[in-house]
Amino acid sequence: MITSALHRAADWAKSVFSSAALGDPRRTARLVNVAAQLAKYSGKSITISSEGSEAMQEGAYRFIRNPNVSAEAIRKAGAMQTVKLAQEFPE
Repeated sequence: MITSALHRAADWAKSVFSSAALGDPRRTARLVNVAAQLAKYSGKSITISSEGSEAMQEGAYRFIRNPNVSAEAIRKAGAMQTVKLAQEFPE
């Protein structure tokens, strides 16, 4: 069951954030991974969502502190996915 929760979270994160224009595909991949972990542990801290992995925790914090990561680019990727989903429904 935990594995399926991770797959659902990973699929969601990929669909929402894989188009984020962060200037480097590694940053976008990190965003997708961090978002998936946080979605899997919704409402929990990065420490808890890292499942005891210091490398995963440090990677998340480095991503957040990275001056090349734009909150606006992350927001835009999420907003564009929301628009895309909304267009699938008739008025």
